[in-house]
Amino acid sequence: MLSTAAAAPNNADAQLGLGLVRSARAFEKLSRSLYRYGFGSKSDGYEMFLGRGSGEIARNENPEAITYDQFRGILAAFIEDLDVADKALAAVGEKPAKLKLDLSVARFDWNGDGRVGPEDHIGRAFSNLDEKGGALPFVVGFDTADA
Repeated sequence: MLSTAAAAPNNADAQLGLGLVRSARAFEKLSRSLYRYGFGSKSDGYEMFLGRGSGEIARNENPEAITYDQFRGILAAFIEDLDVADKALAAVGEKPAKLKLDLSVARFDWNGDGRVGPEDHIGRAFSNLDEKGGALPFVVGFDTADA
């Protein structure tokens, strides 16, 4: 996406796509950091936020202790990542842009193990399920106003 957006700086769809990818990566990086320190146990109540499909999200059975400074570092990195995403989205400007994404297939490497397995399927939290338990399409349209 970066090379596409760089090759066509006036392509608003590419700029919007880059901003969305960078936003998603910021949340993925945050989730990996929080996973390291135990975010995601059932006692955290995150299932109320993410929905029924979140029960399949990886849980860290051996979280590390976290210090105040480490937590502030996680938040500072997240803010920096969001700033990078914001700059990409700002490049859209007022140009017409439109992208459709099927969030039912969204996956994040929550635990930072370098692979995206079934436990990383966050799209199930957003989607209705078919009779076999598979996620049904959940298409969301993004446009200039979202940038």
